[in-house]
Amino acid sequence: MATNNNFVWDDEETSDVYRTLVNLINYNGGLWKSEKQAYFFSPKVRSWHGSEGDLFSETHLGKTRIHTRTDSEFLQSNFGITIGPGEYAIILGGRVAHASYGGRSIRSVEWGIVLDKKGVVRKYRLHRRETSRGGTGINPDRTELEWERGDTNEENRKKKSAKPKPKRKVVKKVIKKCKCKK
Repeated sequence: MATNNNFVWDDEETSDVYRTLVNLINYNGGLWKSEKQAYFFSPKVRSWHGSEGDLFSETHLGKTRIHTRTDSEFLQSNFGITIGPGEYAIILGGRVAHASYGGRSIRSVEWGIVLDKKGVVRKYRLHRRETSRGGTGINPDRTELEWERGDTNEENRKKKSAKPKPKRKVVKKVIKKCKCKK
């Protein structure tokens, strides 16, 4: 759905993060490409004082405004996402319009991505259901797992990629010179 011409991300930052993480899935088995990338996407706590002196804090994905979630019970009951120890989840999404009339033609589309210190662990597609007030909300029963990192042992991964490729047979073509009469 992300390639639909009618799809619009919530903001440019969400689009950039989604594309980066999906590229990690597609081209690097979900693992971070460098320590700097891992540091950039590690959760950072931001704290501030409210107008009445109360201390507030949120955990964000690196230097972005995207919130990270580590409460596994909340994620399981409200989104259908499972996380283990040392893992955190982010929810990324946008909107798609299937017609040109009003708000009823616009639907939200979300993905849940679970990360850890090695990279992307799982990618979920979150589906919605209609609520009693005519809106929509996440349906945790319909959440589907789109991708999961398999072999997390980097040494085994390197060994698999270091296997020698079979040599191609070199075929020499012999071109006969044609003695044609003109």
